[in-house]
Order: sequence, then C-alpha cells, then structure tokens
Amino acid sequence: MKYNISTKCNIFFLFLIINHYNITGEIKVGLCETHRKDKNINGNFYVVENNKKGQQAIRRVSFDSVNDGLKNVNDTMNALCSNFNQINNSNRQSMENLIQLIKNLNNKPNNDILTLSNDLKNLLNEIRSNKKQEENKKKQEEENKKKKQKLKKQKELFYYNNDLYDTEEIEDFSEEDNNKIQGLSELENYYKERMKEMKLAKKLQDREYELTMKENIARHQLEEQRKQLEFRQEMEKYRMNNFNVYKNMKREDQINSMIREKERIKSAADISNIILNKNQQVENLKNSNSSNKNVDKELKTENDHLKKEIENLKNSNSSNKNVDKELKTENDHLKKEIENLKNSNLSNKNFDESLKIENDRLTKEIENLKNSNLSNKNVDKELKTENDHLKKEIENLKNSNLSNKNFDESLKIENDRLTKEIENLKNSNLSNKNVDKELKTENDHLKKEIENLKNSNLSNKNFDESLKIENDRLTKEIENLKNSNSSNKNVDKELKTENDHLKKEIENLKNSNSSNDKELKIQNDHLKKEIENLKNSNSSNK
Repeated sequence: MKYNISTKCNIFFLFLIINHYNITGEIKVGLCETHRKDKNINGNFYVVENNKKGQQAIRRVSFDSVNDGLKNVNDTMNALCSNFNQINNSNRQSMENLIQLIKNLNNKPNNDILTLSNDLKNLLNEIRSNKKQEENKKKQEEENKKKKQKLKKQKELFYYNNDLYDTEEIEDFSEEDNNKIQGLSELENYYKERMKEMKLAKKLQDREYELTMKENIARHQLEEQRKQLEFRQEMEKYRMNNFNVYKNMKREDQINSMIREKERIKSAADISNIILNKNQQVENLKNSNSSNKNVDKELKTENDHLKKEIENLKNSNSSNKNVDKELKTENDHLKKEIENLKNSNLSNKNFDESLKIENDRLTKEIENLKNSNLSNKNVDKELKTENDHLKKEIENLKNSNLSNKNFDESLKIENDRLTKEIENLKNSNLSNKNVDKELKTENDHLKKEIENLKNSNLSNKNFDESLKIENDRLTKEIENLKNSNSSNKNVDKELKTENDHLKKEIENLKNSNSSNDKELKIQNDHLKKEIENLKNSNSSNK
C-alpha cells in the first residue's frame, strides 16, 4: 500500500473525488482535517498529519490508476471502521453519513464535484459544532469543581472562626448562606490578622506573668530576711538584759539556766516560723489578687493599644510596599557596585603583582649596573697603570737614543729617509683628506653609538673591549717605534693628543655613569613612592 491513514489526531476525514473526464493517469486522494479551506476543491486534496514535534504537516498523495485508487479506498474504509469505536458518540452519525457518501462515490465515479462538496461542508460544520460544544462542557465542569472546592474551604473557615464547626461533614452552601457570607475573602484576611493579634497578646500575658512571679519571689525573700534580722535583734536584747543575773548565780545554776533558755528559744523559734508561714500565705493571696486585678487592667489597656497599632500597621503597609521597591532597587545597585569593587580589587591585585615583578627586575638591573661600574673603575685603574708604564718606556727610549754613539749617523740616514717619507706623505696628504672625511663619518657614527649605549646602559662591556683593542694597537705602534728608533716629535704630540682625548672620553664616561646612576636612583625613588601610594590605595579600597 502506498497510502496509510494516521490516527494521531482525534478525527480525520477521508474524501475521494474522482473526475473521470479529467483523469490523466492519476487519482488524487487526500485526508482533510476540520481546518481545511474551501479552495482547491477540483480534485486536488492533501494529507494533513502530525510530525514528531507535534506540528501539522501537509503531504500530497497520488495513485497510478483508478483501480489502485479504489483498492486503497476500500482499505482506508476498513481502517476507519476498525477505529470507529475510538470516535465520540456525538460524531458517529456524521461519520456514518460520510462513509455512505464514499460508498456512493465508489459506485458512481462520474458524479459531479459541486453537488458533493455542499454535503461535505455541512458534515464538517456539524462535526465542528459538536466538538466545540464538548470542549465548552468540559471547561464548565472543571470551573464548577473549582468553585465548589473554594466554597467548601470558605465554609470551613466561616464555621471555625464563628465556633460553629462540628465533626459532621459540611454540606454545600444554600442560597441563604451564600447571601449571608459575601466577601469571605475579606473575612479570611480579617480572621488571619485577628489570630496574629491573639498570639501576640498571649505572648505578652505569659511574659507579664513570668515577671510578676519573679517580683513576688524577690519580695518574699526580702521579707524573710528582714524578719530574721528582727528576731536576732530581739534575742540579743533579751540576753543583754539577763546578763547581770547570770553573774551572781553559781556555775551549775548558770548552766541550767542556759539550757532552759535554749529550749525556750527553740520552741519560740518554731512557733514564730509557723506564724510567719501563715502570714506569708495570707499576704501572698492578697498580693496575687491585687496583682491579678492590675494585670487585667493592664491587659485591657495593652489590647486597646495593640488594636491601634494594628490599624497603624495596616495603613503603613501600603507605604512600606513602596519603600520595599525602593530598597530593592538600591540593593540591586549596591550589588552591582560590590561586583564592580570586587573586579577592581582583582585588577589592583594583578597590578600589584606586575609592580612587584617590575621592582624585582629593576633591582636586578641596578645590581648589574653597580657591578658594571665596579668593573669600569678597575679597567680605568689598569689603563692608568698602562699609560704610566708607556710614559716610562718613552723616556727610557729617549735616554737610550742620546746615549747611542752612532746617533748622528743614524740621524743623517733617518733624515734622508724622512725626507723621502715627507715627499711620500705630501703625495699621500691628498688621500689622507678622503680618509679624514671617512674618519669624520666614522666619528659621527661612533658618537651615535655612544649615545645609544648611554641610553641602554649595556654598552660598557663593548667600550672596554674597544679600549683594549686601542691599547693593543698602541702597544704595537710602540714596538714599531722601538724597532725603527724614530723619535718624531709629531708622533709624540699625536700620542699625547690621543691620550688626552682618551682621558677626556674616560672622564666623560665616568661622568655619564655617575649621571646615569643618579637618574636611576631618582627613578627608583619615584617608583618606590608610586608603589607606596598604590599600597595605601589598595588598603583603603579593602
């Protein structure tokens, strides 16, 4: 079978319309629910089903030929008959009429569509009206049940609050009772408030009773102490009055008299205790009666006061609601501010950690700079010693040249050689000018490098290496001078100028290092102050 009826919905209707003259190898069969529109009546019908999601989906159905369509119609009829018992009683007649129409269509396939459509519309309208009526009846029954339950609860409260509640089952309200008990919702609220008032009054009574009992007990104890003191004072007076009599009596008589007095005192004390107990009972009864009267008066006044306070509270509840709304808005605003403060505290903590890391890095850099400065000082000392050593060697060479006997001859030879060299130098002066330009460019480049090294504070090592290279170069030149034994004054002057220039550069570097140290100290002090300020701000935020 190519077509299957779905029975998910309550009611589905099968319409078979065969237009024998318009068939071109297809018969269009379909299911239609109550919401089908009156359009597309000319043989174009569709299936309306429910998806897994519960939504309605439309699907077109077609058959290969007329015979296949009729077979499928018979199968669908059997399916309808099998599911007929599931349909409501009110819709059975309409379904029977529909089945008869379908059978007539099977017997008369050339019937007119328009004549059948009116019958189908009438059937649909009947079924829709029946369905709506059933739904309305169900709603009314549910509403009536809810109303009865509410009325029972209200009647129970009414009987309970008016002390009319019995063990028998409560019947439904009569019309008279309904007329008498109007606005029971207001009565419920009133009785709830009344119960609260009674509970508060009972608590106050219990508290007052406890306080009065404590006061009575304290008074009774004080009276007992006072009476005991009076009794002791009287006994002491009695003894003092009879003291002179005891002096004149003998020892045996004194002992006998003392024993008699003790016995008399015991009997008197017992009698006095009995009398005191009776008096206390009488006084307690009097005090209890008077206190009960006073308590009744106070309770009346307090009940009046509580009634007034309850009325004031009722009036203030309306104002408290508005205040509660304002407080809620303020609480929400405060919660947001607290969250923002928490986030800011977290950011401050992260900022503190970054500052700590930077401070550690700066301290390490400062230590490295201190070590580099110490190394530079040592290098400066070594250079001074080397310069002194070179000066001494130059003086020794001068003395050695004077001491040589063949100095004159060597001078002549050297003069000839020097004249030749001077001529060569004149020729080379032109080339030296170009070299000077290159040296100037190199000097400018070196100056830029020196400035970069000052900013980076890491150029001291490279500078030391350059000084060593220059010292090596100077030592080589000195060795060449030793081998050549040339005492040109111009060379000495150039060496002096170079040495002076080197000294100046060394002094400048020292000054630069000291200035850099000062700047670093200033920066470190500034950073420390900023860190202290940040700590203070963090502590204030906390």
